[in-house]
Amino acid sequence: MVPTPCIGPAYVGISATVSLLLKNDAEIDDRCSDFGATPLFWAAQGFSQYGPKVKHDQIGAAKVLISAGANVNTMNCEHTSFLKRAADTDSPAMRELLGGCPRIERLLRKREFWPIFPIKFR
Repeated sequence: MVPTPCIGPAYVGISATVSLLLKNDAEIDDRCSDFGATPLFWAAQGFSQYGPKVKHDQIGAAKVLISAGANVNTMNCEHTSFLKRAADTDSPAMRELLGGCPRIERLLRKREFWPIFPIKFR
């Protein structure tokens, strides 16, 4: 896999590095070569059951990426988007991120992602 600069720090939850890379013109929606996934997807993947056992600040990394304009609907080669992976974590902190971001709230209200998958909050 050929990673893009933001993927590693997003996946392991080093939000300060993600922020620094974006300030230095790292491409926000660059995709990795193997899975076609963006740094935002990898932040959710890192926070999920598929990520490292010890979680750091993947949610903070996702917040940085979303605030900088990352596309929350971009899907990887398996047709999984950041929103789906984030919703699958079933984490109160991730649900807070999904519900606390104005851009995502607009998508939820408009149901722009709905043809892709239904999101269920408990």
